[in-house]
Amino acid sequence: MKFPTLSTILALAATTFATAISNPAPLSDLALRDAPPDIIYTIPTAELSTLNTQPTGISGTLRLNFINSNTIESWYSVTDTEDDSHPAYMTTVVYDGGDDVLRCDNKLGHDHTNVCNWQRYYRSRRISHVAPKWCVHIQGGQDQCVTGPRFRNPRS
Repeated sequence: MKFPTLSTILALAATTFATAISNPAPLSDLALRDAPPDIIYTIPTAELSTLNTQPTGISGTLRLNFINSNTIESWYSVTDTEDDSHPAYMTTVVYDGGDDVLRCDNKLGHDHTNVCNWQRYYRSRRISHVAPKWCVHIQGGQDQCVTGPRFRNPRS
């Protein structure tokens, strides 16, 4: 009886293993996860006309991505619309704690816009809802703020 050589055994093993593995699915057949929704909300808006307090001295846009149940990303564009000495800013309110996070200040003055590129916020607890918040900073007094509608986290 003749013993097979090592190269013959390896060739037979490689052929057997290769035929046992199914061919991978073509890329078009793969189920790809959808990207999180991109929420875009701009103030002033007619929707906020029902609020008792209207923001004055600021306009801005929030773009928000829910990364997962604990992480959000925000992008802001903040314009100071009053010719006064009060800077404007935006934040994102995180509910289940009521924290204001990811602040974007505009200290550039009247009719100037400041853009704060994507910022990420993570917390150890689930983020269930968030809302945009626009404020005018009042030196020596309470800031004038308006909080927009709540957005539910679809990833939580």
